[in-house]
Amino acid sequence: GQLQQFQRGNQRLQPAQRFYNLKQFNLAPAGSAWIPAQSSSGLVLPAACADLSRSVYAVHLVNNGASRPVTLAGLPAPLTQMSMYVTDEKRGLEKLEPVTVKNGSAQFTLPGQALATLVNTIQ
Repeated sequence: GQLQQFQRGNQRLQPAQRFYNLKQFNLAPAGSAWIPAQSSSGLVLPAACADLSRSVYAVHLVNNGASRPVTLAGLPAPLTQMSMYVTDEKRGLEKLEPVTVKNGSAQFTLPGQALATLVNTIQ
């Protein structure tokens, strides 16, 4: 969907992409700790955090290039699915199809020029 528009008087106000980027970073579990994450591509910048007491994990991926296939490895073995949210030029915190996780690994297409966040639900 397109970003929402707001009306104030005769002016149309529209949240900028930065607004949704910040909202998306808030998908990280409250009280979680940042954990090491690395990428094999200089165009994909990862950040990951976890709340181990509740088994909740979030992975943020900034893709500064074109859409690309991605393999996300090193996830906890019990995970079977993660929700994926995307913010880019036309989408603001849009929920996409869930990503399947098998044996600690997930394969999916990372949208180009976007912030993607994968997060699992509380077990």
